[in-house]
Amino acid sequence: MDNLTNIDHARDHTSENKFFYYLLPLVVLSLILNSISCFAIIRCNDLHKMLFVLIFNLALGDVVTAIALSFHSGISLFVLKPNWTAFNVDTYCRISGVTIVGGITVGIYTLAAISIERFRIMVLRKKDNNLARKKWNLIIMIFSLWTLSFGLSFPYLYLFRMYPREPCRCELYSFNIQQFRYYLIIYSIIVYLLPLIMIITAYIRIWMYITRFTIANLIISNNSIALSVRNRRKHIFKMLIVSTMTFMIFTAVVIYVPTMLAARDKITTENKGTGLFMIRLGIILYLISTIINPLIYNYYCSAFRQAYFMYLPSWNCCTNPMSPKIMYYFHRLRKPAVCD
Repeated sequence: MDNLTNIDHARDHTSENKFFYYLLPLVVLSLILNSISCFAIIRCNDLHKMLFVLIFNLALGDVVTAIALSFHSGISLFVLKPNWTAFNVDTYCRISGVTIVGGITVGIYTLAAISIERFRIMVLRKKDNNLARKKWNLIIMIFSLWTLSFGLSFPYLYLFRMYPREPCRCELYSFNIQQFRYYLIIYSIIVYLLPLIMIITAYIRIWMYITRFTIANLIISNNSIALSVRNRRKHIFKMLIVSTMTFMIFTAVVIYVPTMLAARDKITTENKGTGLFMIRLGIILYLISTIINPLIYNYYCSAFRQAYFMYLPSWNCCTNPMSPKIMYYFHRLRKPAVCD
């Protein structure tokens, strides 16, 4: 009987290893696209960075997920012993914790870094803001964000514990089921509703900002530019729908379905087919979304740059965009803004 059990476990491990082996191309493609998006968003002018800070947040969260999946795929293929489970709920919860908690942390500290950078640009002269300093500050900011995101997500990683002899069963550490329900409510508000509110608020802010440009264009009687701004405003609304819907759908599939299955003891050694199928389906959908989203974001970033920053200077010599000097730049400078 033990031999039959070992044979079944070996078959499960082989299928799980093949599953991760087939996922490696998607993981690598997601990692490349989101890394390009992160660096492109960072290198754009500060108005772009203020607009796409949440996109940078989501993209960096996708990069963290891709790296975590790549790391775990390598362990599953080359390191783990045959009698161990190649993929379990604990590892999945760790990956989800790093992505969600780390992504929110990255977003918060990106806002802080942008605020400090904007203040430095306004105070320092243009000659002090050289290329070498910008590259060095960029490197420091990237490593700081990664360190903070991983560090502050550590408490969530310690939440889940494993049974030694049942590696597919997940046990909550120091939580009973009633406390876990309250925890899920708080967790949902913090990591699910709050990012949605931030995304919607950011788009409303940009909508109002574009409306001011529309009024300014009407004042100077440039109807063609005003019409272009109105058309681009529709694209902003479409982008809001795309970003919020993808966030809601894929977050619900990837995070909450496996977590609730684990909380109800549906993922066990005896009955793990449905749970592992949902986990695999969630990972595939999430990787597909991480591949598609950077393409959508880059498309709208290009459209936004062409429509709204036609008459703005480069961010090196631009002061606060909400200041009265914006109209001076609007009238005097007739060249498109470029990324530094």
